[in-house]
Amino acid sequence: MWKGGTTISEGRAMLRDGKGGRIRRYRKVVEDIIGRQLLKREVVHHINENSLNDVVTNLYRFRNSSAHLRWHLFLRRHALPGEILVSNLI
Repeated sequence: MWKGGTTISEGRAMLRDGKGGRIRRYRKVVEDIIGRQLLKREVVHHINENSLNDVVTNLYRFRNSSAHLRWHLFLRRHALPGEILVSNLI
């Protein structure tokens, strides 16, 4: 039986949530920084697109999935690397 720590599921680091469930580590990192739970509609983006790199300077919080999708479309349209985005959490 798993008693804590980090596991990897679907390419994402998972943590125990204290209620018998699990939470994606990057969501917990963002929640700790902003001082509240993320809304279900909020999307956390990995700036360098490495889904296991959950350091705060690599995370960007979008208000919803539409804004996140627009960002990816912008990058694709202009052939830009994802790293041009700067974290909005620090």
